[in-house]
Amino acid sequence: MPTIRQISVTSLEHQKLLDLKNLDEDYRERPMGEYVSNRILKGYLRSQSLTETVGQRISRSTQKGLGIIWFENFYANIALGHFGDVNVLMKHLDDQLKEHGEEYYRDNPEQSMPTLTNELRQSRSIANIPKRTDKPCIIVAAGPSIKKHNHIELLAKSEWKGPILATDRMLRPLLEAGVSPESGYDLMVAGVDGHRIVIPKWYQDEQGNPLNAEGVTGLLCSTTAPQAVIAAKTAGVDTYFFHGLFDDFFSNDSVCGAMEYMVKFPAISAGGNIGSTNWTLSLYLRCNPVIFIGFDLGYNMETPIEETAYYHKLNVGGATSAQINAMFNEGFNPDFGVGYRQDPVFKHYKDGFISMLEIQKRELNIGLPDAYPFTTINSTEGGSIHHPTLVKGMTLRQVLEEYGEK
Repeated sequence: MPTIRQISVTSLEHQKLLDLKNLDEDYRERPMGEYVSNRILKGYLRSQSLTETVGQRISRSTQKGLGIIWFENFYANIALGHFGDVNVLMKHLDDQLKEHGEEYYRDNPEQSMPTLTNELRQSRSIANIPKRTDKPCIIVAAGPSIKKHNHIELLAKSEWKGPILATDRMLRPLLEAGVSPESGYDLMVAGVDGHRIVIPKWYQDEQGNPLNAEGVTGLLCSTTAPQAVIAAKTAGVDTYFFHGLFDDFFSNDSVCGAMEYMVKFPAISAGGNIGSTNWTLSLYLRCNPVIFIGFDLGYNMETPIEETAYYHKLNVGGATSAQINAMFNEGFNPDFGVGYRQDPVFKHYKDGFISMLEIQKRELNIGLPDAYPFTTINSTEGGSIHHPTLVKGMTLRQVLEEYGEK
């Protein structure tokens, strides 16, 4: 399986994460934030830092702050799977700290959850999801091409038999269009985002009521926002967990390694974004080919720079119009004959995704046991992802005609 052991973050994404951290300060006033994040886990995070690659530098203190948020989510999600209620976990940890003292748990953090086992380590792992061996899988992401080419409507009118793996943001549009287990679709949803305010909304309708997602299989990162896990469960999603790799798993002070030690979930490369994560999850499920729609990682050429996702952050940061324009690059997708525009964040994600494809290809060539032949198909009918040998371009109509009965 492809594994990117380290990640890097652009300065723009860095600011986005800092904004998220600031939004969550009220959550950290709760007992769990006070004890687990700032004390029990402090020893793990003391020496952590993101690896510097391609000239991107992230400070050690920022990694500490982000690591605390991820670990808060991790512990809360343990509660959702084992204790059944986040508040029960918080009380449990507080009681244990009062009994044993914080020094003990700082040095022995795994003891803070003495009764992990069966349900979490076994039934709630994505390892227990039946493989979809050699079944074509459509990944549904939220890029602008999904609306431009009416891909959800086209999928809803088809008789697609293979699995569909949606990003959490696309669950509601798919269900509203009739792409649901009730209609015979093998629908799955994946989530990796730690945002505790935005992400739960993807499992609700516009009025804030839970979606009817009975029969949907959820593949959620162990550091996903616990509020999102609650919302998913309330909507009827059958949730399973994995660990997303964000540091060197094999280093002695790896946070990912510590989480995997405490709870035995598979650790996979998340690629820094949900679209790349879904691609890796599709390979984990042994799907072939892996087809994606809405995974643009770029903007249409007609999209004004002022309307792109990160423009306002650059503008607020004091960059001039000329400086902002210089940060964008333009490219051409030869598979569909269209141009695209990228900001630094999407370029970083696109380059990382191509690297993941290259890693998987190398693992296949040298005969690693988990590697297997597969095809990646871009059916966005645009976007920035293209490669002469690693990515095949097909329209969604062509995909449905060629693979729809499998």
